[in-house]
Amino acid sequence: QLLARKPLVTNEEVNLYDLLNKFQSTHCHLALVLKSQDKAKILRKSLSLREFDKPKDLVITGLITIEDVIEELIQEEIYDETDSAREEKLAKTFVGKWKSFVKQKKSGGGGGG
Repeated sequence: QLLARKPLVTNEEVNLYDLLNKFQSTHCHLALVLKSQDKAKILRKSLSLREFDKPKDLVITGLITIEDVIEELIQEEIYDETDSAREEKLAKTFVGKWKSFVKQKKSGGGGGG
């Protein structure tokens, strides 16, 4: 039998410290990121892996891990023995693009992807 927890659900505007606290309190290390804050609240209350009926206007924009949050807070990449040189290069590219996206959002830019 597969045992699964409800995933954490958050939105793009979440405060990283709040998300880190949520990860710690729930012992969960992965969260779905939704475009709408209201939809995130609704889904957080109702999500069941067996009964998930995705509303048509729900947009899942990504996944975020506790490692992503820690890396962003300390402004350093975390590499371990399982990371290859190729993964390291991809990670740096992704982090650069993400930081650029966040900076553009904070400055009021469109940032459409």
